Amino acid sequence: EKAVQFPIVDLDDDEGNTECRGYTVGVSAFRSGKYDTVIKLCDVLLPVRVNGDYAKAGLNALRSAADAGRNGKLGNFKPDGNILFFNPYENVNLDALLGQSAAPRKAGGT
Repeated sequence: EKAVQFPIVDLDDDEGNTECRGYTVGVSAFRSGKYDTVIKLCDVLLPVRVNGDYAKAGLNALRSAADAGRNGKLGNFKPDGNILFFNPYENVNLDALLGQSAAPRKAGGT
């Protein structure tokens, strides 16, 4: 919820645009039952026009599903497959970050 209190900035080298990142967070919040948070997030992202109408249909559907969930009427919401899901770790080698070899280790210490 704190993130939506700050200006939206899309940088040229971002892995995904604001709507892509926000939609991914919104879907996760929805799955966690944080319906009020989803509605606030969608209300901030829907007016964004830097990327045209990208993700607007998905954001509207997500907001409607969160509103229904908030009122105890969960439907059959499915994430929009046309919106790229943002994964900040997609190109990160976690083994390298942990200082481990990427190759699997053999039993017996060899």
